[in-house]
Amino acid sequence: DFAVSRGPWLAAVLADLRRASGPKEPGGRPVVLVERQCADVARWLGLASVTLPRECAERLTFTTYTRRPGSSATRVAGMLPEDAEAARAAGLRVHVCAGQAP
Repeated sequence: DFAVSRGPWLAAVLADLRRASGPKEPGGRPVVLVERQCADVARWLGLASVTLPRECAERLTFTTYTRRPGSSATRVAGMLPEDAEAARAAGLRVHVCAGQAP
């Protein structure tokens, strides 16, 4: 049900998560998943773990919530919609999955 509800964002988010699972460059920036609930960020990670190749999924370190994803050492960071614009302005890869479909 979660994957179906996030259908409009599915391909772009999974592609970015796969890229994020590659070799980590020094100073690499995380993929930011914007959701209203931390549990939905965790659902994205669960979905990635069953759809991406195992070795990719195993490298996806994450936090389900942060207000400062640019300073996070993880590859994936969740945040609330009200903080998304600041993440975009910082040049992060942001997927707003809590609003209107693209």
